[in-house]
Amino acid sequence: MPVLDPDGVVTKEVLQWKGFHLFYADFSVCSRKVMLVCALKGINFTPHKLELSRSENRSPYYVGINPRGLVPCLVHDGNVVIESNDILYYIEERYKEPVLLKDEELVTKLLQVQDSYHMDIRTITMRFVLPICVTSYLARSTIEKMNEEDKHVVDVAGGGQGRKVQRDFYQSMLDNNGIPDESVVASVNNLLTALKPIEDTYGHNDFLVGDSLTLADVAFWCDIERLFHCGFPVEEKFPNLFRAFHRLLDTLPPSAKHQPGRGPLLTYNRFIAWPIRFLLGTNLVDYIKHMDEQKHKHGSTHAYSTFD
Repeated sequence: MPVLDPDGVVTKEVLQWKGFHLFYADFSVCSRKVMLVCALKGINFTPHKLELSRSENRSPYYVGINPRGLVPCLVHDGNVVIESNDILYYIEERYKEPVLLKDEELVTKLLQVQDSYHMDIRTITMRFVLPICVTSYLARSTIEKMNEEDKHVVDVAGGGQGRKVQRDFYQSMLDNNGIPDESVVASVNNLLTALKPIEDTYGHNDFLVGDSLTLADVAFWCDIERLFHCGFPVEEKFPNLFRAFHRLLDTLPPSAKHQPGRGPLLTYNRFIAWPIRFLLGTNLVDYIKHMDEQKHKHGSTHAYSTFD
């Protein structure tokens, strides 16, 4: 699904746009991925910032461009591309330097791995980064707006997270009054499993594919950056990924080193949420430590779904 069929784009004005337009949101890991590739390739784009806290991604105008209501979304000379990995391929095809796709088959497999745990990244972010008042509002507002959208919006086929996946996620949040412990455990286990081969590869190579940076390195880098923000013990669990992250960070252009809009959320976490969670023993490090203790206690490496 690299480019949407123009007949499926309801907000017709964007089909006439010229140049490189990027809809994005602050603190969106998928937006971060695309913006980082743009920085590496020296692409200047017209930014269209959406405030997720005000549900601007679910406005009729934006859903008329991207029926999934997700960010990022690229409009390039009237072509609409809505999935972040599809956007990466689209950019690579049109902006050749520097080359970030050496072995397309292997990079594609790695990006499929990266996409497979996207909802786990979202689960941990919702639980350990965003305030509960924000996540409650997002869940309720998203479900309400999707109910209205379903009267006239048809999802598009393809990879990524479709409307049903989104609905199920936010409905679960409403049903459980947030992200339950069981979901945290499942997501942590999924991440540990999915990232192990990536960790192993970085143990003997500086890059995931060949001897230079590719889209795969960029994609996993953005996820590790998010895990840092969530309080995940990256250096302990993934020491090779930790080193690879800092190695790439040192080579980034200054404009790309820090994600836009992260300041308020990180300030909230550093000075309010994290101290409280530390005192209560409810931060992500404590959860993972407890999981490790349970596995050691039971003499097994299988996943545990509850906290005893």
